[in-house]
Amino acid sequence: MATESSGEYPLADEPQYTRYAGNNSNPAPQAIPVYMPTQQQPPKKRWSLIRFLFRTAITLIFLISIGANIYFASLFTDGIYADTYHMGADMKHQLALIELNDTIDMNTAEYFRKALQKAHDDESIKGIILVINSPGGEVTPSDMITENILRVKEHANKPVYAVIEQVGASGAYWVASAADTIYGQQHSVIGSIGVIYVNMVLEEALRNKLGVDPVVIKSSRSPHKDQGSPFRKPSEEEILDIQADLDTIHRDFVETVMQNRNLTSDQVWELANGDVFDGPESLAHHLIDKLGVLQDAISEMSDDLGLADPTIIIYRQHTSFQEMLAARRQTELFNLQHQFDALIRKPRIQAIWLGH
Repeated sequence: MATESSGEYPLADEPQYTRYAGNNSNPAPQAIPVYMPTQQQPPKKRWSLIRFLFRTAITLIFLISIGANIYFASLFTDGIYADTYHMGADMKHQLALIELNDTIDMNTAEYFRKALQKAHDDESIKGIILVINSPGGEVTPSDMITENILRVKEHANKPVYAVIEQVGASGAYWVASAADTIYGQQHSVIGSIGVIYVNMVLEEALRNKLGVDPVVIKSSRSPHKDQGSPFRKPSEEEILDIQADLDTIHRDFVETVMQNRNLTSDQVWELANGDVFDGPESLAHHLIDKLGVLQDAISEMSDDLGLADPTIIIYRQHTSFQEMLAARRQTELFNLQHQFDALIRKPRIQAIWLGH
C-alpha cells in the first residue's frame, strides 16, 4: 500500500505516485515516474584544439603540394609554349614566329635557344620568322643567338626570315644578319654596326654631393681589378685597353655581317661607323633584302615552301615559379641596394644603339 506524502518535494531518483481516490480494496495504479533532467556536460576543449590543428595541417600539406608541383613542373619543362597567330586551313604545316623585343641580355639568349630548339625538333614547323623590335644590347648574348640561328639553318634545313619592324640596330642587326632574307619597313631604324663602352663614374658625385669617399683596396698584383668601376675614372692605360677590346669586338661584328650577308669587307666597313639607316637606305646598302611587313614575309615563305594556308604560331615563354619570385625582389623601384648592384654589374661594352 502506498503511504501519503509527507509534503516534501520528491527526490530526483524517487518516483512520485498519485493517490487513487476509489475503493480501498483495489490497488492504486502506478503513476508515470518523473525524473529531473540531468545537465549536459560541455565539450572538452582538448578535442576542439586537436580538430583545429588537424585542419591546419591538411591545409598546409595541400598548399605545399601545389607549390611543389609548380616548382617541379618548371624544372622539367622548357618554358616555351605555342600561341596561335593564324589558324590556317593546313594544320599539319606550320610557320613559327620568334619575337626579339627590347634590349638583348642572357635571358633573351636563353629564350631564343629554347624556342629555336623547339622549332628544330617539331616536324610540323617548316620555317621560322624572326620579328625584331630591338636596339641591341649585350655582346655575348647577341652572338649566342646568331650562332643558334645558323645551327638551326644548317641542321634542320628550315628557312629563317627576319622582319625588322621599328628598330633592328646594333646587336639586333647582328642577330638579323643570320637570316636567309631580311625585311625592313619604310621608316625602320637599321644598322648601327659598332660597339660602345658606357660607364657612369660616380666618384665626384659621391664625394661632393653626399660626402661619401669610396675606398677601394686591391691585391698588390692585380692593379686592374677595379677597371670599369663606377667609383673612379679610368686611367689612360685602361682607356687604351678598353679601346682595344672594342676594336676586336667590332671586327667580329663586321666579319659576321660579311659572312651572313655575303658582302665584301669594304662594303661592310663603309657602313660600320655606327650610323643607322632607314628602310630604303638599308636596301640600297644591301643590309636588308626587301621592303615589306610581316604578312609579306609569311606569304613569301609560304610560297617558297609550297604551302597554301599554313598555321602560324608564336613561341612565347612561361614565367617560372623561380622567375616570379626573383622578379618580385628585383623590380622594387625603391630597393636602392638592388638598383646599385644592377648599375655596378651591368656590362660596360655593348652592341646597342643608344638613340632608342
